[in-house]
Amino acid sequence: VINPATSGEDTISSVDMDKSFVVASHKNYYGARSTYYAAVSVWLKTATVVRAEQGANSGYPANSIVRAQVITLAHADAYVDRGSQIYNNGTASDADALSQSLDLDYSIAWIPTLSSMQWVDTHDRTDDSFFLAELTSDSEITTRRYQTNTGAVVKWEAIQFELPPPPPPLLAARLEPLPSPGGPVLPAVTPTTRP
Repeated sequence: VINPATSGEDTISSVDMDKSFVVASHKNYYGARSTYYAAVSVWLKTATVVRAEQGANSGYPANSIVRAQVITLAHADAYVDRGSQIYNNGTASDADALSQSLDLDYSIAWIPTLSSMQWVDTHDRTDDSFFLAELTSDSEITTRRYQTNTGAVVKWEAIQFELPPPPPPLLAARLEPLPSPGGPVLPAVTPTTRP
């Protein structure tokens, strides 16, 4: 649990950052409608630290309580990449290159906070603070928002889950020739293995 004024951190047991991602939710004590005071960005800062931040100058102590869970994938081919994007006024989307190619059939783009709200730097800009993320290729992630009237900071993750095992090869067995009633003996057949 992280209780940020404008930012806060919590220490966790060490995890493999290349296989770990964050799922976070939060509640907020500010009564107004502004996401400037309500939105929180959460990310895995180091192998032992989860960090949460609100708007750069919101300045309301004990404004939010964040509950973050860090999930580590055990499979050898699982992989997690992460990054940060700084949006300026007028910016509707941003794309980052991934550090390695992912299998799109087994991967997702992820914003660690379940609301997908990220902190903004101006009051009353709810429509500027909700972001979506998508893998636009096997080596690129893109985030987008609807309105562009304020700056913002987006934390993203790209997660590849366990890949399926390759199909098993066919059993290689030589079939003995069988006599064909009233005709020639059929040749022996040796099945081939599947590539």
